[in-house]
Amino acid sequence: MLAQGPFNQLVLAAWNLPRRPPRSQVVQGRRSPPYRLLRLSAQRLVRYHTRAGVPLENRRLPSLDPRRTSRPPRDILKAVTRYAIGLDVGGTSARAGLVTDAGKVLLRTSARTGLKADQATLLERFQLGVQAVLRFAAERSLPVAGIGIAMPAFLDDQGRVTGSCNLPGLNGAPVSRLFEDRFHLPVRIENDVSACAYGEYYFGGHRDTSRRMLFLAVGTGIGAGMVVDGRLLRLSHDCLGDPGHVIVDPTGQSPCRCGGNGCLEAVAGGWALIERAQRLGVEATPKEIFQRAHAGDAALARLVHQAASAIGAGLASLCVLLNPDTIALGGGVAEDGGDSFRLQIDQALRFHAAPLFTAGLRLVPARSGSAAGLLGAASCVLFPEPRP
Repeated sequence: MLAQGPFNQLVLAAWNLPRRPPRSQVVQGRRSPPYRLLRLSAQRLVRYHTRAGVPLENRRLPSLDPRRTSRPPRDILKAVTRYAIGLDVGGTSARAGLVTDAGKVLLRTSARTGLKADQATLLERFQLGVQAVLRFAAERSLPVAGIGIAMPAFLDDQGRVTGSCNLPGLNGAPVSRLFEDRFHLPVRIENDVSACAYGEYYFGGHRDTSRRMLFLAVGTGIGAGMVVDGRLLRLSHDCLGDPGHVIVDPTGQSPCRCGGNGCLEAVAGGWALIERAQRLGVEATPKEIFQRAHAGDAALARLVHQAASAIGAGLASLCVLLNPDTIALGGGVAEDGGDSFRLQIDQALRFHAAPLFTAGLRLVPARSGSAAGLLGAASCVLFPEPRP
């Protein structure tokens, strides 16, 4: 099917118009201007997008005669759909995929990462995954616009990895340049949560409803990114910073893996939930913790409530500073918690933050789901940030 969007929908509309207008479209023996415009829209838009740099093949559109076919041929579908490779790098695995501009993932590959892997090994595994996706696209004559990389680290001005705790072997690596040299394609690299925020903004339906969207990822760790008027908000280390480590427990009873104490992640991150459950004598994953809390386990229900309260307090601080109109809540732990967990977070947020900062604010589940990293990485190529 054609991807959603004004360009693709106009192509389809023009394709299905008959050569002659119906009587209702004939005014004083002449075709009405809207009808003529629709008839010409496909060819004009193809020429416009070609000049704008969209990788369209140089073909003439066939006759728009519905008696011959009711759908455009495969060539036209390829011409009006854009493709990019997304590489989602994580602490234990890296996934590469071919993503369309409608947010459909056509192929996924996966490779192991890990704390002990060295730089050369990691880069080779990443590049082999991308090579497999490129081969898949080439076999089907699908033009690839570029490669987007979501990296769990900070980045310097030259695209080098810095501050990677999960993959220390990558620190100092000029990943962007190395990928450009090998594949001869444009490469965009972003902090992983920033990429997820950007993908959620474009693929999650927020582009037309939000000017200031904050994305909070609650998974094993906690991170956040923000999109303002279609651009990523960059405050520190070429991203939003590290909001998962705002202080929500000043008692000193929540040591964090980052070296700090009282961080949001140390109270509500997935690893913190597991450790806190163990102190209660319970061995369980975050998903099992939520299930047992919903089933009536009072101790685990208190644990979940403490996590939701901490996230709400952390979001209240971010709202005072950033003033979002929408907060998209994503990540595996947030998904496992479901609607009841999100409702507790929303209540805590509105308890802590002044009405000035929460009036009109929406807290919604992120729509990108488990593919957030792939979609986010690819979106950085498919939807380049507008100039300020």
